[in-house]
Amino acid sequence: MGISDQFRRVDTSRPLRAADIRVVLVGDDYPDTSYLDQGELEAYRAGAFEFVGVYAKATVPIRGVLQAFRSGGVYGIEHWSNAATEAYLQEVAGEEVSALRDILGAVGVIVEGDDPDRFDFAHQ
Repeated sequence: MGISDQFRRVDTSRPLRAADIRVVLVGDDYPDTSYLDQGELEAYRAGAFEFVGVYAKATVPIRGVLQAFRSGGVYGIEHWSNAATEAYLQEVAGEEVSALRDILGAVGVIVEGDDPDRFDFAHQ
């Protein structure tokens, strides 16, 4: 069986809904802090902000088996508790959902519906 035959067996009886795509916010355990100046590095060490990563994920039945798909993700994002950080995280979330939609489309999974105006993050 060729790879094209394998993906023709995607269960299309229920298309994936946009609401089935989850956006995940994770802590970045190994951030690159080399660009921070001394004051920023001290603020980071004091816990004033953290570094996070964002990716999108979905689970799809293929040939009777649930398969997990996820976008590549963006990591090393400074996460301050302010509106500017939140706006940037929303922008990155939209880009990651778009990337995941492309990945799903490449294997024949149709995603119905529009993405929300604002993403709720699942924390991991």
